[in-house]
Amino acid sequence: MAPTQAPGYAYVFAAGASVDWIKAGYSEVRSSVAVAVTAWGGAPEVSEFFDWAGPLIARGEVVEADLSDFHSVMEGLEPLLEELREEGVRPYVNLTTPHQPASMALYAAATFFGGRALCVAPGPGGSVRIVRVPVLPPRELPEEAVQILEALEELGGSAFLGDLGQLVEFRERGARDRRRSRASNANYYVKTYLRPMGLVLVERVGKRHRVSITEEGRDVLARRALYGFPPSRAASRRAEAVPLR
Repeated sequence: MAPTQAPGYAYVFAAGASVDWIKAGYSEVRSSVAVAVTAWGGAPEVSEFFDWAGPLIARGEVVEADLSDFHSVMEGLEPLLEELREEGVRPYVNLTTPHQPASMALYAAATFFGGRALCVAPGPGGSVRIVRVPVLPPRELPEEAVQILEALEELGGSAFLGDLGQLVEFRERGARDRRRSRASNANYYVKTYLRPMGLVLVERVGKRHRVSITEEGRDVLARRALYGFPPSRAASRRAEAVPLR
């Protein structure tokens, strides 16, 4: 399989893999920009890669982060990737690293910034092979679903399902929406979007259902612009809401 030759991409990788595997990923992409994510203080394989790649690239960047912390890696990468996006450059990430949170953050970065992904795997006879990983765009959330996340966050993280219906403005999209109660509308967005995506948890408490926002749900709110979700718009009734404990 021929190398990708992706001049509109930046090759992004995390420290921890062997320098040969880092080079193999770069040789697949062959971009003029390379970005390394490394632990505080650097890593020898990163220095060795840039010594090797120096004549091949026009720009090299190093981002220091806690490779065991997904959010640390994302927060380190986001400003640089946003700058590159404004220059028309998207990330092509190498997911190969023993630091799993860093690998997941690289995949998320490719998702948020419209990039691509690969990983390096062992091949026959000690060789390596490149696996191109599909990057799926984040599933769009309706405005009502985002408002439910906002309401949960403002209420301390959880609320009963029936009460959520009073805190969110539901737009009527047809006769079916008009027939639904507000609680049923809230239930629809929780069951159809938020719970399947892991953005909320639902537990039964007596005869009621408590909905709690997850860490992933909070991440969606914190990075709503990257996900392409609608801007925050507080429901008119929310000002009168009393947190449910």
